[in-house]
Amino acid sequence: MINELSYCPFCKPESGREIILENGLCYCIYDKFPVSKGHALIIPKRHCANYFELSASELTSCWEMVKGIKELLDTKHHPDGYNIGININEAAGQTIPHVHIHLIPRYEGDVADPEGGIRGVIPNKKSYKIMINENVFVKADVSNAIKTPELSNQPLVFLHSKNQILDLIERADDYVETKRLISKFAKLKKDRVPFYLQMDEFDEILHWKLRRQYQRQYSNIIQNTDFLVREVTETAFKIKNDGSFYSIKLKLKTLIKLHGVQIPVASAILTLCYPDMFCVIDFRGYRQFFGNAKKYQNYTFQEYFHYWSLIKKKANELGVTPQEVDMAIWQYDIESQVK
Repeated sequence: MINELSYCPFCKPESGREIILENGLCYCIYDKFPVSKGHALIIPKRHCANYFELSASELTSCWEMVKGIKELLDTKHHPDGYNIGININEAAGQTIPHVHIHLIPRYEGDVADPEGGIRGVIPNKKSYKIMINENVFVKADVSNAIKTPELSNQPLVFLHSKNQILDLIERADDYVETKRLISKFAKLKKDRVPFYLQMDEFDEILHWKLRRQYQRQYSNIIQNTDFLVREVTETAFKIKNDGSFYSIKLKLKTLIKLHGVQIPVASAILTLCYPDMFCVIDFRGYRQFFGNAKKYQNYTFQEYFHYWSLIKKKANELGVTPQEVDMAIWQYDIESQVK
């Protein structure tokens, strides 16, 4: 008769396999076939096939280790979220008859639509949205909770020609200043290699973007130094933009290390320096996509990437830059509110 224990890869881990954490009742290793960077397995030392047959002390030990490895992964890989999963019996996908808990780090943009998360174990049950019309979806919620529509390219139908876009931006109150800054940074990019911003140039962008809100942010802004502004902007500008979510997120995430900078200001820095590649996200553009302004304007990387993708598509279609499309939307919103 074959002894199951003698063939169990978790009772007898491969020689040389790294044990990340260990205590008296369980240990943690990286998954041999990871689904994401940092994918880890928390495994009780006692051979037990069914999670529900673990002792109380084993359960406590395992979940304490889940927390411990999570803290380690936070420091090492900085994930944006986690999935925790346990397969119990073959019907649920268990292939090794020894309990193991999957801790899977998740990163924004690692899948096109992460919504539903662990519900994806049964693919056709993952989505739980209902369609209101062909462009707007909301979560199906029998509790009648507030429903939030997703981004849609429907609002961009009002932009139908290059001439219309140019007419709109020429009517903008900051048209002249925007052109001046774009021209200034274009020249600096040729003269200053590698390209970076100095404190006074960074301050010009802050004034352009924040306007009357500049004074509210002043206590944060003055914590920046010439050295910090140079190092952060040079690093962000060196990151190659391949149009992927990851590259754009990395640029934004680098820039928000500056004091007083969140995604809207970070997007303004990129846009004024690289108008042919980026656009600014702010409440007016957001309102044209969602129908109302976002409270607190605390945009996510995913929201910016989606917004940028739609604007980039429209820019390519009409032969203008993303910055010009974004500025046209801004002016269109101002004029539509007056009407």
